[in-house]
Amino acid sequence: MFRIFCISLMTIALLRPAWSDLDLSGLLAPPAGDADTIAAWESARTGDPDAQFGLASRYDVGQGIRQDYREAARWYRRAAEQGHVNAQINLALLYTDGLGVDQDHQQALALFRQAAQAGDARADYSLGLMHYQGQGVSRDFTEAFNWYRKAAHKGHAKAMNNLGVLYTLGQGTGKDEVLAYTWFTLGATRGDPEAAANVGLVGKKLSPEQRQQASERAGALETEIGSR
Repeated sequence: MFRIFCISLMTIALLRPAWSDLDLSGLLAPPAGDADTIAAWESARTGDPDAQFGLASRYDVGQGIRQDYREAARWYRRAAEQGHVNAQINLALLYTDGLGVDQDHQQALALFRQAAQAGDARADYSLGLMHYQGQGVSRDFTEAFNWYRKAAHKGHAKAMNNLGVLYTLGQGTGKDEVLAYTWFTLGATRGDPEAAANVGLVGKKLSPEQRQQASERAGALETEIGSR
């Protein structure tokens, strides 16, 4: 899963810093970056979570400053502690990959759960993946199915594909190739290549009547998803 980046500068209101660990690292002297990075740092050090996320993104991808995952994690954490959902997700992914921090699936799981509570489909999908793979939790196909379904109903293409896989294999739910084809179709229409490939694989097994039934279900679900 790719991290979410925000490189653009914003007009920032001054806020009181709110860092639970009282970590002053990176706050007292400007970084050795370009003018935009220094401007981002000036805003981020006031405690604004959007600015902190933007600065973390610069460290994460090495834009305007030397790439530094440790600093990226530090600034993501400051924003995440203030409820910044994108920061929570990106910090969780750093913990998943062990970049800038020790690999810690429990920390990643906790951060994804925080983002999921805010209704974020990417967090739902990530929780489904962690339960399916048994990262930070015991492997649980039923929980994976539930999280993938939440994300899929919010329009997440990869969750749609993975939900289709679970229906195909009967993992965490009853086996249902018509519903599998339905979700593969929805994922494919959103550009997911794996879903597009699975449409062809599963479609060969279905009768014309079953494909028509799946098409009607996909249309109804598309309407439901679009109305959210």
